[in-house]
Amino acid sequence: MSTLQAIILGILQGITEFLPISSSAHLRIIPMLFNWQIQSVSFDLILHAGSLFAVLIGLNKDIFSIIKDDFQRLKIKAKFNLFVIPKLLIATIPAVIIGILIKDQIEELTNNRIGMAVGLISIGILFLFIDKISQKSKIKSIKDITFLNALIVGISQPLAFFRGVSRSGITIMSGIFSGLKKEVAIKFSFILSAIILCGTSLLTTYEIIQGSVDESIIILIIGFISSFIASLLSIKLLLKILNTNVFIYFGIYRILLGIIILIWM
Repeated sequence: MSTLQAIILGILQGITEFLPISSSAHLRIIPMLFNWQIQSVSFDLILHAGSLFAVLIGLNKDIFSIIKDDFQRLKIKAKFNLFVIPKLLIATIPAVIIGILIKDQIEELTNNRIGMAVGLISIGILFLFIDKISQKSKIKSIKDITFLNALIVGISQPLAFFRGVSRSGITIMSGIFSGLKKEVAIKFSFILSAIILCGTSLLTTYEIIQGSVDESIIILIIGFISSFIASLLSIKLLLKILNTNVFIYFGIYRILLGIIILIWM
């Protein structure tokens, strides 16, 4: 892999990991388009590590507040339904279970152009209607999220294993459908991504220590930095424009990209 390819793929990962347009699909489409050799799993994981650090920095106040408040609740023995960390775990567990059991089979099923196109178009159609959902919810903060909200988001998250669906897209959408305001759904999705990305980052670290990576350390570092910068900018962009009717444009983009892929076939 060349330095330019590492930079392009890193930027692509950063943009598409948090904007709901599917990072997994774009990280396959671009190499196919330019006839590049498909990057290794290790390189994909290092790109995810860059996105993880972007979340930790971009949402550090929210993450610190959740941890601090839950420790305070623990000290005063508050009611269990007031804690936020258990809700994050509930929203993560379904993806972990499915990931362990059949993640590879799901990805293999959709690791082709028609599978990516179907994922892009189907979720894109739903995105056309998200902006029309009432935003009069009483849940105006992550601290107010209920276990039911977390469960609905958690059940939807394994759908992201289907290439083209988008993890951020499906979790934001299910959060809004469950009654969360856009801002809450987006931040909840981003914080959930930190948990998932943390797992993939640990896996990358293990593979690097074992020496089972295909790219050089320099290429991995370039990919990491590119992904980190692009991810941080994507997070700030989406949080800035979340009060506008922006999801319809993401929906249109997904549908058009899916159609282009089908024509390309």
